[in-house]
Amino acid sequence: ILVDVGTAQQRTGNALEAMRCANQVITLAEKAGLSYPLSWGYYLKATLLGSQGFDRDAIEILHHARSHAEEHGFRPLLVKIERTLGVFYQQAGRYAESLEHYGISLALARDLGLVKEEAEILHNRAVTYSAMGRNREGILDIEQAGVLWRESGDELGRARNMYQLAFSLAYEDGGDLDRVFGLALQALEIFQRHNSLGWTASVHGLLGYAYWLKKESDKAIEACQAAIPVY
Repeated sequence: ILVDVGTAQQRTGNALEAMRCANQVITLAEKAGLSYPLSWGYYLKATLLGSQGFDRDAIEILHHARSHAEEHGFRPLLVKIERTLGVFYQQAGRYAESLEHYGISLALARDLGLVKEEAEILHNRAVTYSAMGRNREGILDIEQAGVLWRESGDELGRARNMYQLAFSLAYEDGGDLDRVFGLALQALEIFQRHNSLGWTASVHGLLGYAYWLKKESDKAIEACQAAIPVY
């Protein structure tokens, strides 16, 4: 119950309450010798620390979670842990380690038939490829993820995928700007319908950059101004 409450608090932006739940889970699980909730407690605490910029601490705690999950065969949870390690290593600029953990997570997800997790991993790995200047490999991952999101029927996942593809194409030399606008506007409509404010603002910012590339300065300013109050 505490894991569920902590996860819900995290999703609603209440990081302090989520951290209290995570610490309670860890304490109770250690006393009772319960490996599965202990792994989840470590995972929840690490994701909270990582979201606040404490990447080094988050990575250390995730490795504790990884050891418990691996030792006891909690493979679906291990998929999430390995993927999140990939995210935090990427944020820390340790790209080789990021790709290593994405590779482990991807193999596990495919072996277990976890389609949404596979799509999420490909989506995240594309960000690492982009940060390394390997944009073409990133686009291939995003396009593979897009097929999986459509198969899963996850509309928000598909919208995030369209945004990421539009973003990558916009920053690619000679990128197809018509396709960028098409993808971004489709994603924007979905994010607005779901009241996903952060993503809505991000799309407005991306549209601003795309209009600037088209040398339409007034529209670029207008799009960026639309992002500011949403942020």
